[in-house]
Amino acid sequence: MKHLEYGERRSIERFINKEKGVRYIGRALSRSPSSISEEIRKGLVKGKYRADKAEKKAKLRRKQAKQQCLKVAMNPVVKDYVTKQLKDNQSPESISGRIKEIDTQIP
Repeated sequence: MKHLEYGERRSIERFINKEKGVRYIGRALSRSPSSISEEIRKGLVKGKYRADKAEKKAKLRRKQAKQQCLKVAMNPVVKDYVTKQLKDNQSPESISGRIKEIDTQIP
């Protein structure tokens, strides 16, 4: 299980309201403290963690990530570039780092 579920976010909110630390929350949810810390950081709204708002933000991030993937699939120039780089055994990380340069050159 990779993504946090809404129930886990509700638990995080309750633990925070009880002033429990990220290590305590992580143990309670069988998640790493860094995952909990990152979730709290990303889910803050006006300095306060709210599960419902954090859930909406997470769904928006996943939606935007999917749209980024479509950017490669829908653009033949970018798609050809990525395909060629993969065939040349370039790592996806290095390709994504350079793809911004390619993307700005596309009309």
